[in-house]
Amino acid sequence: EDIYQINNMQAAKFPVFVCAPTEPQIERENYYEFHLTLYYIDREQSANNEYNNPETSLIHSAGISILGNVIKKIRAIDEVISVDENISYTLFNDTEVFADRCNGVYTTITVIVPKDSNCATY
Repeated sequence: EDIYQINNMQAAKFPVFVCAPTEPQIERENYYEFHLTLYYIDREQSANNEYNNPETSLIHSAGISILGNVIKKIRAIDEVISVDENISYTLFNDTEVFADRCNGVYTTITVIVPKDSNCATY
């Protein structure tokens, strides 16, 4: 899915969390690898165009916290074998591609699950 499809959603509620496959799932002998990109996007409420807009920092901070908590929840699923240990977050300020003035954070993770798990039935 294209993250920019939220531009076509008439009633998009912000903030938005999106989980999208980055690559096709990979089948190994006993497990599957899912490569996912997690996005947190929020719309700026102010019309402040300053480079160091405090609202942007709040959106980035909230996004890192929320994505980190989502990853912790994924790790806590009994059937998950592993999730990447070293997570890096990419911050973005995008005022030209989204229909609204949006900022956000994304990260890409690999999740490994056994073939016989409920998680592998996607």
